[in-house]
Amino acid sequence: MRPHAENNRRTAGCSGARNQERCAQRAALRCLLLAPLLFGCSAGDPGQTQSGYSLSIESGDKQTGRQDEPLDAPVVIRISDRSGASVAGLTVRVEILEGDGHVIDSPPPADESGHISIVFEPGSDYSHSARVSLETEPSVAATFTATASYRYRKPVSQSEDGWITGELDQSRPASSKVLSAVDRIRDGTYPEVHSLLVVHRDTLILEAYFGGHDSQGTFVDFDIATPHEVQSASKSFRSLMAGIAIDKGFIDSVDDALFDYLPEYATLRTADKEAITIRHLLTMSTGISWNERNGATNNLSQMYTLPAAQWAGFVLARPMQYEPGSTFVYNTGASILINQVVMNASGQSTAGYVKKYYSDLVESPMIPGIGYPLGGKVLPRDMAKLGQVFLRKGLWKQTRIVSEDWVTASVAPTFAVDGTDGYGYQWWSRTLYTSVGNFDCYYAGGNGGQFIIVVDDLDLVIVTTGGNFDSSVMYQIFGMVSGFVIPGLS
Repeated sequence: MRPHAENNRRTAGCSGARNQERCAQRAALRCLLLAPLLFGCSAGDPGQTQSGYSLSIESGDKQTGRQDEPLDAPVVIRISDRSGASVAGLTVRVEILEGDGHVIDSPPPADESGHISIVFEPGSDYSHSARVSLETEPSVAATFTATASYRYRKPVSQSEDGWITGELDQSRPASSKVLSAVDRIRDGTYPEVHSLLVVHRDTLILEAYFGGHDSQGTFVDFDIATPHEVQSASKSFRSLMAGIAIDKGFIDSVDDALFDYLPEYATLRTADKEAITIRHLLTMSTGISWNERNGATNNLSQMYTLPAAQWAGFVLARPMQYEPGSTFVYNTGASILINQVVMNASGQSTAGYVKKYYSDLVESPMIPGIGYPLGGKVLPRDMAKLGQVFLRKGLWKQTRIVSEDWVTASVAPTFAVDGTDGYGYQWWSRTLYTSVGNFDCYYAGGNGGQFIIVVDDLDLVIVTTGGNFDSSVMYQIFGMVSGFVIPGLS
């Protein structure tokens, strides 16, 4: 940053009380205007001129370092007088303007050439800036900036959650692409991403968390121990619970009639709804008239105005629009009914059923958010376990959670949706187009950017959480995965 030429005009005509007051006001205004131009100024006595010192950044500005490591080169500043000559012996102070970095040791006084070297260490934040000013003339100042690239750390091993953790192989040049994905979250290229977890070949190799806003607009500094709302990613958990119920014999078949498991709603069992089956709930093809897309008056919003105990009845009371099984209509109400069917069939509470047949088996300290209210909160590591169970065709390590047949049927698309995705038993599917090839994946997805993505061919599970609620920005994750994560691992 170069100092600007001095304004040599002097204050004149300041005799008299009224003129002295005006001159003081002008001096103060001049100080405010010139401070950004790096020259000292005081609004004290009338007629006082600039100090004549300037401070400039000679080198080291705009560096990119790594988190929690000193920059490769010190930031070197120079102090000069109005003639451009170096000024020795003056001292400076450093004020952090942005980021959580810090100066290592106090800067020494300026040497004979007017130079002071500042050793700066960025913190965990991406962007950093600091203001350097003269101790004796704080308005004489300059600002330097730095960015901190992601410093990879192996995920922490926690015996209580059962995950095997390992290192990302950074000896492979392509692995830098994976770390670039983290930096693009940190620099805002991918906004409001709250976590990124990568499980490769049964091993958790990347885990990063970021601050962001929840669905209520509250800022949360997310970390490994902070549960995150999963929104409609819970639908894929619900599907698993139905598969377990069939494996255990609580439900005979996906082709059983829905109302056979909902005797409390017998009065709503009309002739046109008689053909609705559990399969139709799973594939969102019940035929029930339902709209979740149009503002505050949509059916989902209407349902949420009722007590949770009335939700199933609200869904079942809706009129029919299509023949069951013929048409895909996204319907959160159908997922509510899946939960009701499983609990009725098993005779157990949601919490008891999930704990016994899932959470305890996969070493999860928390029960997935599949009860009421819809979604709940889950640790991202536990979200990854659902993906891992499906990647391993129903197994967590050596423990069978659900049958391989159920996994296969769940992720096979029954309907094509919007020309991009398929939909199976509460699981989505799509093809990821990357620089190293095209790969089919299936995924659980929730409003805001809650994703559990499974790529069988790459032995890969990816989890993200986010805060892009009610926005198509949430789908940025697929570009990040296709552009950085997969090319960095394949």
